[in-house]
Amino acid sequence: RRTTSNEVEKIFKRAITRQRSLRNIPLPVYCVVFMDEAGLPENRLESLKVLHYYLDRQEVSFVAISNHVLDAAKTNRVVSLFRPKATDQELYELAKGSILP
Repeated sequence: RRTTSNEVEKIFKRAITRQRSLRNIPLPVYCVVFMDEAGLPENRLESLKVLHYYLDRQEVSFVAISNHVLDAAKTNRVVSLFRPKATDQELYELAKGSILP
């Protein structure tokens, strides 16, 4: 929740550097920046504003998971997948699968 734009930028720069270093290997390798709970950073920190630049450049892939809808400036640059609220049966199966071998 206290992530700064500088921290987000550093992650993207590391991923881009890594992606560039892997260009010449014979296997297809893709670097992905993964952000869990992307909707949580506080608006006053504007830590996600730096995403605009990197989403437009498209040098590395980006996956964000959020329980909140992101603003239009971000969502118009991505593909969004919305899932309805889980049913009691789905939650039961998830819990059962997590606990039992």
